[in-house]
Amino acid sequence: MKKRGLSDVITTTFLILLTIVLISVMGYFLIPFITESLGDSTLCNKSTNELTIISEESCYDYLGNYTNITLRLGNVDIDGVYIFYKNSSGSFLSEEYTEINDLPEKGGGQKTYYEEGIFENVGTGTILDGKRCPISQEIEIERC
Repeated sequence: MKKRGLSDVITTTFLILLTIVLISVMGYFLIPFITESLGDSTLCNKSTNELTIISEESCYDYLGNYTNITLRLGNVDIDGVYIFYKNSSGSFLSEEYTEINDLPEKGGGQKTYYEEGIFENVGTGTILDGKRCPISQEIEIERC
C-alpha cells in the first residue's frame, strides 16, 4: 500500500479556514481599539473651528506687563478651553479654564482672558471629555 499525503483540496480548505480564523482573532482585538481611537478624534473634529481668537481684541502691554486674549465660541458644547502663551525667548505658559464662568457662552459668546507677562504668540484649543483637543488656532498678537 502506498501512503499518500493530504490531497490538494483538503490542504487548500485548511489554509482558507486558518486564514479566516486568524483574521477573526485579529479583528476581535483590533476593531475595539480602532473604534475607540477614532471616537476620540471625531469628538474633537466637532469643535476644531468653533473656538476662535479675536485678534483685534487680543494684545500685550509692556507697561502693564500683561497679555490679554479674547476668544469666541461657536455653537458647540465644550468642557473647557486651554490657552498657551509664548514669548519672544521661546518660553511658554499654558492655562486651562474649565469652570462654567470661565468659558465663553455657546453660540457666539466672547470671553477675555488676562495673563501676567508679555507674550507675542498665543494659541488655543478646546477640552472635551477631559482631554485636550489639538490646537484650533495660533496667532501672533500685537502690542496694545
